[in-house]
This record gives sequence, structure tokens and C-alpha cells, in this order.
Amino acid sequence: MQIYRIKSGDQMPRFSGTAVALGRFDALHRGHMIIIGKAIEYAKRNGLKSLVYMFENEPDEIVSGKCVKSVNTVSRRLEILENAGADIAVVQRFDKGIMNMSRDDFIDKYIKEAFNAKFVAVGFNYRFGKMALGNAEYLCERCREFGAEVFVADGVSDNIGIISSTRIRELIADGRVDAAAELMERYFSVEGNIVKGSHIGSDRLGFPTANIVFPQDCAVPGDGVYITAAHIDSAVYPAITNVGGKPTVSESERLIETHICANLGELYDKKICIEFCGFIRRIKKFKSLDELANQLKKDRALSEKFFSDEYKRLGTRGNNK
Repeated sequence: MQIYRIKSGDQMPRFSGTAVALGRFDALHRGHMIIIGKAIEYAKRNGLKSLVYMFENEPDEIVSGKCVKSVNTVSRRLEILENAGADIAVVQRFDKGIMNMSRDDFIDKYIKEAFNAKFVAVGFNYRFGKMALGNAEYLCERCREFGAEVFVADGVSDNIGIISSTRIRELIADGRVDAAAELMERYFSVEGNIVKGSHIGSDRLGFPTANIVFPQDCAVPGDGVYITAAHIDSAVYPAITNVGGKPTVSESERLIETHICANLGELYDKKICIEFCGFIRRIKKFKSLDELANQLKKDRALSEKFFSDEYKRLGTRGNNK
């Protein structure tokens, strides 16, 4: 997949004949993947290149100053798009220049001239242009002028309501990572480089952990202990992950620390990706380290059973869902 990262002031590259999917595409949930899938399908049928155009950041950060935690990093979104079969990804930082671009300029300069779009796929609630004056209806009207076909996807719902990135963020923050996974058809994941910890897990409990720094701009599950899958060096292992403090040993700093159910030796500085598969329990203060170790054994057994019985339904990161 060709990747174009567009910074403020950069010229948009020009392409020769594309089927385009437009959207923020943060969670890349079931509804998003229908939109992207339509562009990929049309491109293959008509000898075009499929192109996904998305923003690096959340537009609300610029429009209203609201801080929005991303469900997926840009690198993770690109990984998902490549696995789905997209030919081109254009990632642009949303800034005041984009915010103040008129809806007609966006269509003429990007969709018509730069992307040379023959087909455009969007969601029913897609908005664009200054003051968000552009919508799917206006896009259809304008694209007819230069012969581009437009597909407008209906919202995808479950028994609760419309699936959205906002709803998925709320589920993750509440610790309901299994429900979030169903809406995305993949597990929510956090990644980072392994850093040194206090060694309490390995030295005093017999449960060594791989620790990563709390991500600043990305969503993180609510405090608790989770069934997880740890990806290291192209392999995946059952794991349990503690998000939050460690009251039993009087440590209040919020951490993400993962016990991998395998003896992998020294892991410092290695990159790790942690898929959150299910919630086990809230964090609590145990009466002793022995009591905590016994509980960790039970937690580990739950993760190993899940990994054996259920994990492959929505894992691994290599899927194209």
C-alpha cells in the first residue's frame, strides 16, 4: 500500500483514476469497513486504485479545542487498511487551512483534481468544508457534474444503536473491551516499547511483567485487570494486563503492565502490542503478596483458556476486519 502523509502547507499529490473512501476512520469499526470495502471493490472491478483519505488527528481538536483520544494510532489504522486491501492511504493533518476550505474547493481540488475520483464512498453523516456545510447529498450533486459515482452508506446498528467511534471510546474507557471488539470486529490494542519497572512482579511474585508508558493521545481501558494477547517479534502469546496502580505494594502511579504467559527472557526496549480481549476484575488491595500471587494464577488460567478457546475469532492483528 502506498502511504502519503500530508503536512500543513504540502501540496496534495495527484493520482490517475481512483475509487475513494472519505472519513475520519478512527475506530475503523464495522460501518467504516463497509465504506472502505465499497471503494476497494469498485476499484478492483473497474481497473482503478482504491484510495482512503483520512485525518491524522481529530477535527474537534481544532474546531472546538476538545481533547479526543484516538481509538487507533495512525500506524495501526494504516496496518488495518493494508490488510483490508487498500491501494493508497492519504493521511492529512486537520488544521485551520482544512477547516476553512470551502466545500466546493474540497471537491474541486481534492476529489476531482488530485484524486481524479471516479467513485466516492462516504457515510450517511459525512460532513466536509468550512462550517461543515458539505454533506453526502451535496457531494452526490457535485460529483454528478464530473461523472463520479457516489455511494452513501447507511449507519450500521446493533441492538443498542448506531455504531460509532465515540461509542467505542466510551466502552473502552469503561473497561468493556469485549463489547468494543464486537463493534470493530477486532480487539482494541495499545502498543509501545517495553520499559523497566520496579521488578516486584518478577522478584517477589514470580510474575514478571512487560511495562509500557501510558499513551498520551490514545484511548486506554479503565483501571482493572484484563485478558490480553501480547504480540512480540511476530509471535502472539496469552497474557494478563494490569491497567492502573498497584495498591497491594503501595504504588499509585498508573501503569500498563503485562504478564506474558511464556518465558521470553529479557524484553526491555522491544516493541509490544497488547490486544485487550476481556475484563477480569477491578484492581484491589490484597492482604498479602501471597494472596495477590494466588489471584494472579487464577487470572493467568483465565487468559490461557480464552486464548485456547476463543481468541482466534477476532484475533490476530493480521486480520483484515
